Amino acid sequence: MKKYNGDRPMNNNKKLMIETLQEIDNYLPKVMHAVQSMVSYFQGGNEQQAIEVFGPFTEAMQWLLDAITLTKSMQEEYDIHVSTQELEDVLPQLLEGWENSDYILISDILEYEILPILEQWQGEIGKIKGVYTDDLE
Repeated sequence: MKKYNGDRPMNNNKKLMIETLQEIDNYLPKVMHAVQSMVSYFQGGNEQQAIEVFGPFTEAMQWLLDAITLTKSMQEEYDIHVSTQELEDVLPQLLEGWENSDYILISDILEYEILPILEQWQGEIGKIKGVYTDDLE
């Protein structure tokens, strides 16, 4: 019978967090593309197409917020600075625009508030490319 290795759960946890950071890194461009599509649809008067993208977009944002929160300790280890506070601050405005069907406001928030936040996250998460794959081995 093997003895319990006290480090093993921590290694599994670290591996899971690194894999989650990789998923964030892979997922961000897709979410950013969805934001750009919605902005184009809203600005082009194609509200129905934008609305169809909006639901999956909100689910994607929730996943990103959860994943970023769950990987906080790993982010600190790699000196990555991803704050969810800016996004959390702008979400009530986005919700207000949605409730009022104010598509101009929604488009502006997506383009000038949310997209730059996602770009900043992408830059930070991208810092560890190559570093985390070494840690998985």
